[in-house]
Amino acid sequence: MAEEAWLTIIGFNCCPKRIRTIMEDIKFRDPTFKYGIYHPEEPPLSEKYTYILVIESPDKDTAHRRGYWCISKIKELQGSLYWVKKKE
Repeated sequence: MAEEAWLTIIGFNCCPKRIRTIMEDIKFRDPTFKYGIYHPEEPPLSEKYTYILVIESPDKDTAHRRGYWCISKIKELQGSLYWVKKKE
């Protein structure tokens, strides 16, 4: 049976360079940390956001903690919303 994974998704419209730098720093310190920055392809995300940050977590609580940390600590994401969903 495959392990359960949860995704934290944060939409944003600024340049992803600094966000990518922060995520890479976290990944360097924690090799199990997985993330991606993508262009949303389908509405409604593509109508509202230029980019989405997707962070994979082993459980729902960790996914929420990571989302809250990002929107409260990363200047470019402050004021953003995040949502968590089970990885399909």
